[in-house]
Amino acid sequence: MEKGGLGFRDLKQFNLALLAKQLWRLIHFPSSLLARILKSRYYRNANPLEVEKSNNPSYGWTSIMSAKNLLKTGHRRSIGSGDTTFLWKDSSIPANPPRPPIDCGVYRDPLLLVSHLLDPVSKEWRDSIEWKRF
Repeated sequence: MEKGGLGFRDLKQFNLALLAKQLWRLIHFPSSLLARILKSRYYRNANPLEVEKSNNPSYGWTSIMSAKNLLKTGHRRSIGSGDTTFLWKDSSIPANPPRPPIDCGVYRDPLLLVSHLLDPVSKEWRDSIEWKRF
């Protein structure tokens, strides 16, 4: 800092962090103008973290997607009521990196929500689950 400057040590890492912040904003503010425009073009029926390929992506979208792995390393899902959290798919376990649960080889329903494991009245975990019902 003696010779001036902003004090950034690695501009590439700084740029990647800013791109990850933009991606985070797309996820947490889906009604923003930018999120609605990008959603209509690149991830209509998905989450921006789930996008694998895009047809003829813009330079901006390609740049934002370059930060996806950085965001995934620190991003985990907050369960809340469990109505929108898939048990076997969403990374909600606070490991490093966050991960979904690991099954024990028994049949697992890929569409099972965390809310199915909670009793809606008592808000307690259910002792047993009628798996056929889900």
